[in-house]
Amino acid sequence: MLDSDNLNTFTSKFNDAISKFEKSSITSNNDNYKVINQIKYSNSGLFINTDQDVLINLATQLVPSSEMVIIMLKGDFKEFLIVTDQTLYIIKSGYMTGHMIGQGNFSMPLTQVSNTSVDFHFMSGYFTVSAPGLQNTPKNYWSTDRNLDPAKAPNTISLGAANKDLFIKATQIINTKLIPELRNPLNSAIKENKVSTADELRSFKSLLDDGIITQDEFEAKKKNSYLIYNIKNSHIPSRQEVGYGYQQKALSCFLYTQF
Repeated sequence: MLDSDNLNTFTSKFNDAISKFEKSSITSNNDNYKVINQIKYSNSGLFINTDQDVLINLATQLVPSSEMVIIMLKGDFKEFLIVTDQTLYIIKSGYMTGHMIGQGNFSMPLTQVSNTSVDFHFMSGYFTVSAPGLQNTPKNYWSTDRNLDPAKAPNTISLGAANKDLFIKATQIINTKLIPELRNPLNSAIKENKVSTADELRSFKSLLDDGIITQDEFEAKKKNSYLIYNIKNSHIPSRQEVGYGYQQKALSCFLYTQF
C-alpha cells in the first residue's frame, strides 16, 4: 500500500516548487489537477521537489495535452521518469547516459507495459520497464560496459539510496493502479461514475413530471438504470470459484445416480 502521508508531502513540495513560476503559466486549477503550459498535473501525483523546471519543460515538450501527468522523478544522473495516465516516458541526457549532444527519449503506452520494477543492492540499483520485445538483461550500476550500465539503457534508470523509495512507490502506482485501470476500462468507468442510480432516477422522474419524457420512456430508463446498478454490484466469479462450482455439480449428479 502507498503511504498517503508521504504522497501528500511530495505533492505539497511540488506545489511549492511550481509556485516559483510565473502565475500566468498556470492557466487552470481544480480539485483534481492543475494546468501548466497546457499540460495537466495531478494534484495527487508523485513528484520530486528538485529539478521541477527541467521536468516541467520536458513534459511540455513530450506530453500531449490530452494526458495528465501522474509521476515525475529523477534518477541518479540526468535520467528523468515522466508517467501520465496513458504513457510512460524516460528521458536521458548528458555524458553519464551516453548522450554528449541532445537527449534520448523512450516512450511506451502503459497498455503495452508488462510491469515496472526496482532492483536494488548495496546502496545502488536501477528502475526497469518490462514489455514484450524489450530485452531486460541484468544491469550493474558500477559497470562501464554500455550493455550493462543502467544509465545508458533506454528503458532503465540508475538509482541511489536517495531516490530508491520514490521509484518503488512509482512502481506500485504504475503496476497496481495505472496499468490495471487502462486494461480494464469497464472497471475504470464504473469507478469514475459519480452519479448514483438514485440520482439518475430522480432526474428521470423530474423529466417525467415536466412532461419532457413519457411514462413508457421513464419506465425504460428506470429498467436500464437498475440493469447498470446490478452490473456494477454483481460478483464475477473467479476461475477457482467456477471450477469449484463444476466440482460440486458433478458430485451432486454422482450422488443422485448412486442413490
